[in-house]
Amino acid sequence: MADLIARVHWQTSQEAYTDALPVSYIASFSEKDRKKLWSEFLGSHGPDKFLLVAETDVPPKIVGFLAAGPSRDVERNQDGEIYAMYVRAPYQRRRIGTMLFSEAMRIFQRGDIRTVGAWVLENNSGAIAFYKHHRGIVAGKKVDVVGSDLRLNQLPYSFLIALV
Repeated sequence: MADLIARVHWQTSQEAYTDALPVSYIASFSEKDRKKLWSEFLGSHGPDKFLLVAETDVPPKIVGFLAAGPSRDVERNQDGEIYAMYVRAPYQRRRIGTMLFSEAMRIFQRGDIRTVGAWVLENNSGAIAFYKHHRGIVAGKKVDVVGSDLRLNQLPYSFLIALV
């Protein structure tokens, strides 16, 4: 499973970040590195972490995924976090992202999680539009420095889950 998720993660990174990140940085992404990342995530799968996968009947079988769990951000008062959500470009705008997101919110709600966060690159217009559409609220900004000179401006989105 890790290899299939890694492939989607790598391919979608190549598709989504061409306008948001320097080409040299995108070129440094490798499917092998992504496989290691997802093998570790799946290996540390606890009752609070989860992975949702969108599949099709024809290859490529896996066309999107969402990984989530407890918030890793100690500075924000959020219970849960969407760690990653990627849908291959040919499958975007077909409600796959919405289905993954909605199911994640249901899982969080069943676990009594009421606030969820997600980090988005400031110039990732597609992700920003998606999260705004789903009533996400920007709650600040942070800058991550990668290497010696690459600055990644990130926006933290917050979502409130209704009590039912």
